[in-house]
Formats: sequence, structure tokens, C-alpha cells
Amino acid sequence: MTDLKKQLLTEPIKRYTVRCVAKAGPEPEQLMGEMELCGKFKVGRGTVRRAMASLIAGGYVILLPKRRGYFTNPEFSEQTPFRIGILVASGFASSMAYISAEAFCGIAESMHGFFCTYDFLTLSSDDPETVVAEIGNAAVDGLLWISPEESFVEAIDRLLAENFPVVSIENVYLPLRRKPRYNFYAYDYFFAGECRAKYFLREKCRRIIYCTENADSVKQFAKTLHRGNVPFDGNSVFTSAEEIMSRLPELLNRNRVDGIVCDGPTLRYNALFKTLSAHPDGSAVKVLVEHEPQAILMAKHFPHLKIAEIPEVDMLKTSYRMGRKVGTLLKDIITKKKNFFNPPEMVR
Repeated sequence: MTDLKKQLLTEPIKRYTVRCVAKAGPEPEQLMGEMELCGKFKVGRGTVRRAMASLIAGGYVILLPKRRGYFTNPEFSEQTPFRIGILVASGFASSMAYISAEAFCGIAESMHGFFCTYDFLTLSSDDPETVVAEIGNAAVDGLLWISPEESFVEAIDRLLAENFPVVSIENVYLPLRRKPRYNFYAYDYFFAGECRAKYFLREKCRRIIYCTENADSVKQFAKTLHRGNVPFDGNSVFTSAEEIMSRLPELLNRNRVDGIVCDGPTLRYNALFKTLSAHPDGSAVKVLVEHEPQAILMAKHFPHLKIAEIPEVDMLKTSYRMGRKVGTLLKDIITKKKNFFNPPEMVR
């Protein structure tokens, strides 16, 4: 076995044990035995002994005369920083998109001065039972889950049910149909839909297309337009790039479009801008996009189109604000300033 592989096998055991030491009292406390650790981490006794030898050398673990097993060193009790686990999206990712990175900037800002370290975790499966076990074995004091995918919501709810401190934040571009029951922050899509509709009412547009997958935003968009006596129904919603390319040209031919609002991602923006550019009447249509780098950069390639940004919404700032709220809540839960169960919150 290579040294690197040995290290990868021992690290989870060491993290778990250090966390146990940090939570121990002023007297030496017996730690989990070798066979228990073997079963918990699915490794052999040799791996456990290497991990414990490293911790003994570091002073975290001690051996006591005439006592079998490993014991906590009281000198390190309550002297180690809180360990914050971070998962991104599916838990398999080793990177994060720029919008998630902006949320993490907010998280880090809210944690400024808090005695903690960050561990970027990875998962081997989306099976809820496996996820809960792997996070438990990661030996973190709390978990921040940035942009979790829908298949992991059950695992998040299970962690919450076990009083494990976990706070999650929704990707502003990938809204979840099923959301975690507690400690969850999401973009206020109802507010977003209202802002989009008010723009077209001000511009006196009446034949509007909405390119999006978000039902909440569409619902409020339609409601606001109807209050302004502008018709809008489900047939005016295009959810995919393919639908834009196949349906929009015919509507342009029939002069059935004077306004379009388009949410990301890149594929949808690209399909819309190219379709409008290819049509002789495309430059007459008023287009509304998110105030975010992806849309702004793409719009520069189509200067002849009438592309405007939603004035009331800045996606990066919203993600940053969400991150600050997430970090503050987790810090308060870990330090017991707040309870484990806080209702979901929408952020503008």
C-alpha cells in the first residue's frame, strides 16, 4: 500500500478522534476501541493503529499505565477549533461555480473571527443512509451544504432529525422542487417574478415570453402582469434552449412577441440571442436578463439586440447575502445561540 493511500485511510479516523478529544472533559476519557473503529470506518486494524500512533505523537491521544486502550489528552480538550464541513452540489465535486463561490464568500465573511477550520468533503453515494454515515464519520461540528441537488434532500432531513447541525443554501439557478425542512436559504423567486413583470409593464409590452424553468417566478410574473391587464399563460413559457429555437421564430414571424425575459444558464441565453439575431425583427424585441456576469458577458456579443438587466435584482449580491445568513446561522447553532430547527427563509 502506498504512503498516500495509507494517509487517505487514516485521515477520517484521525479527524473523528480529534473531534472526540476536543469535546472531552478535564479528565482523560477512554476513546473508541480498535475493533469499533475498524467497523465504523471499514478499515483494518493496522490502519487504525497507524492513525492512533500519529495522534499519540501529536499529543492528542495518550496511553495510561495499567489501562487498556486509548484516552483523550485533557490538554487538548476545548482547545481545538470547530470543524466546519462543506459540501457542494452532489458532494462529488471538487470545485464550485462562480455563483456558489459568491455564496461561500458570504459564509467566510460571516465566520470572520470564529475559531473554526473548513473541511471540503466528498461523498461516495447519494443513498441517504450512506450520506448520513459518511458525514458522521467526517467528524465535523457542523455542515454547510452549498447548492445541494434534490436527491440529497432526504439525507439533509435525516441529519436534521438526528440533531446534526446542517445548514443549506439553494443555487439561485437550480431551484429545488423539494426543499429541506429546516435551516435552508433560497432565492426569493416570487420577488424575482414580480420585478420582471413590472419592467415589462413600464415598457408597455403586451406579448411576452418567459424563458425559465422556475414555476414560482412564473406564477408571480403572471399574477403581476394580469393585475396590469396584460395577458400571459403557460404557453408563453419556454423551458429549454431547444424550445426557444423551435418555437420563437414562428412567433416572431407572426409578430406575436414584443418582450422576452430569460433566466440562465448559458445554453438558454445563447439560444435566445442567436435566434433573435437570425430573425429580421429580432432586434425590435425587448429582452430582459439577470444582472449577473454570465448574462452580461454574453450580451456584449449581441450589441444590436435590446438587452436590459433587471434593475432590482443582482444575483451575485443575493448569493453573497444568502451566504452570510447561512454562515451566521450555523455559527449560532454550533454555539447553541439558536436551536437546530429554523424555518426556511427566502432571500432577495
